[in-house]
Amino acid sequence: MSIPAKSLLLKISVIVAVCFLFSVFSCSAQEQELPYEPIITVKDQIPADAEENFKALLEKFQKRERIPNLDGEIRYYGDYSSEYSTYDSIHWDNFIQADRFVFSAKLNWSTEPVARNGSGTGCGITFKVDDSEKDFVYMYWGVDEEFHYEGVESGRNFGTFMNSGTPLKEGSIDFTVIANGNESWFYLSFEKYGSTWSSYFLGPQELNHDGNNVGIGISNGKNYNFTNRCDWSDIFLYTW
Repeated sequence: MSIPAKSLLLKISVIVAVCFLFSVFSCSAQEQELPYEPIITVKDQIPADAEENFKALLEKFQKRERIPNLDGEIRYYGDYSSEYSTYDSIHWDNFIQADRFVFSAKLNWSTEPVARNGSGTGCGITFKVDDSEKDFVYMYWGVDEEFHYEGVESGRNFGTFMNSGTPLKEGSIDFTVIANGNESWFYLSFEKYGSTWSSYFLGPQELNHDGNNVGIGISNGKNYNFTNRCDWSDIFLYTW
């Protein structure tokens, strides 16, 4: 079959244009290159009900002026679990670099045995983590069913908010953190208390380092022969 030169040229031009647009779109949709292997990765499929709930949450935050817009990017990471037994320490694994984000997930936690010391023991996220991993912020929900907040810069603890209650063996919570530069908010929703939300405003803090790594953290306080387990489900991250 013969094709006129003009038609052939037009077809080639269309194909080139489509390929160019596709390559641009592909590059813009790729995840950022990280200097480490992320502990969790973006999933292609998002459960419809989970996505609807997260978008409703974002709309609520925009109305409250916690986030500036709804034009950013939603990432869905699915589920993630970890266990930790090391005495009096924090462990985290980075998965993205971001300065402004909303992290939200369902958290189920359990311990074996019941913690003797609830302070410092829990599940949460780290952010503003620098490349040396010596400067960071750690927000977490403790096994004593209390919100905990710790920040370290150059080995100096610049801010701590802890209310140590009675440690429990297990529990669940809807866990959400908003970080916007040096300001951050921590939102909690307890199933056993209904749909009540609590919020805490933290900042601005005098953070002079440029850390922008975000990770999922787990910690153990002063507990020997003890294991803390964190089971996260429907992990979402919104960035703008």
